Amino acid sequence: MPKHYAVGKNVQEYEIFFDNTKTAYIVFDTPFTLRPIVQLTMANSGNLPAYKHAVTTNGCIIKFKTRYIGTVAAVVMEK
Repeated sequence: MPKHYAVGKNVQEYEIFFDNTKTAYIVFDTPFTLRPIVQLTMANSGNLPAYKHAVTTNGCIIKFKTRYIGTVAAVVMEK
């Protein structure tokens, strides 16, 4: 099913690869005016879930409680 986002809204998608690490940082391609909404989806659901930390208008930190190998997809959109 296709994704439908609001027309004229700043929506960005990222795929973050973790190589046996706990933390990754995303720098947004286009900064947001207000702190955006960040939705995370893990490729491997067998591990503890990833969580967002320190979301700002310019980027955010994605963390795991333990080291992780795999990808996390992030959709970032303005409120």
